[in-house]
Amino acid sequence: MSVGGTDPLAPFGYQTMSPIAQGAFSQVARARHLSTKREVAVKTFNKQKIAKEPHLVQAMKNELDVLRALQPTAHAHVANIIELLDTKSSLHAILEYCSGGSLQRKLAGRPHATGLGEREAGQIAAQVGSALCHLHSHGIAHRDIKPENILFEDAGHAAIKLCDFGFAVDCGTRRVKTVCGSPQYMAPELSRREPYLAWLVDMWAFGCVVFEMLEGKPAFRGSSMEQLNIRIVRASHEAFTSASPPAARQLVKELVVVDVANRSPAHVALQHPWFASLGLAVNVPPLPPRGGAPRGTTSHGTSRSTSPVGSRAETVEPPPPLAACARPLGAVDWMAAAFGGGHAQYDPHYNAQCDESARLSGSEGRYCEQQ
Repeated sequence: MSVGGTDPLAPFGYQTMSPIAQGAFSQVARARHLSTKREVAVKTFNKQKIAKEPHLVQAMKNELDVLRALQPTAHAHVANIIELLDTKSSLHAILEYCSGGSLQRKLAGRPHATGLGEREAGQIAAQVGSALCHLHSHGIAHRDIKPENILFEDAGHAAIKLCDFGFAVDCGTRRVKTVCGSPQYMAPELSRREPYLAWLVDMWAFGCVVFEMLEGKPAFRGSSMEQLNIRIVRASHEAFTSASPPAARQLVKELVVVDVANRSPAHVALQHPWFASLGLAVNVPPLPPRGGAPRGTTSHGTSRSTSPVGSRAETVEPPPPLAACARPLGAVDWMAAAFGGGHAQYDPHYNAQCDESARLSGSEGRYCEQQ
């Protein structure tokens, strides 16, 4: 597929195949690398349009910075960026393509309030935990862990990749203060509107996802945002059923805990007895030295960037304007769409919360607040 008979990816050895999503400032398409036949997702940023909105420029840089920082290690359970193509009019982010759909879609396909089963939930949890351990060891927090952002590599649903780094931040162990995420998975400390440890916010959300995989329903629900927030700040999650064995319950309780001093970090959670009881061999990644990605260029009158875009995050991340968190593709979670997740889908039991959040943030099911 091409526009006006000219494929902008052709000079780089790719063929555009079909559109996935279109927005005011960017678009996502499926493409194929001609020599290897590998399918990829391509997110294209329109430089001219984005340049008119400084907050969008910064948001784009933040997202690409994180992806490029993670690229050299290419963790198996992260939907990595492959390369960044820089032309006069556009930036093309070439991304790993996952065709198996999202965990959210898989859960939505189950009978009501029916989880995945202990072993399958444990296998997925171990992979998500491994991805988080890797991110956190590199000083990166995701800040939007939820089933929609956990994608299956293929229809076999054996392997997952963590995607959508639009809210991610490279902050090390420093505190940040932008309040963002998806309401049902947001940690209680975010409601205090004070600087917080972003990696611990990920661990709270991880516990919510583990609960949801086992029980087939979100850990926190409410008839309004106010009720939802009250339950979150009290860690008053939905009741466990027989679907959650004692060891798994204990892991959730070590993650979904209000006191951040008692919340398990990723490397501790990965060593929880629940995983051993399932016979899962979980390798805790070592702490690597932190460094930038290699640099490089090619010809064609354009360049291939292999270096981070923009600068590292400041000690306390400056909160972006509210509109910065309305993703360029609007209601479509572009990364989920790119890797097979399609349009954002929500549990009918909490559509009201998502709708209210959408009105607040301009992005369905996601929240971001200027302070």
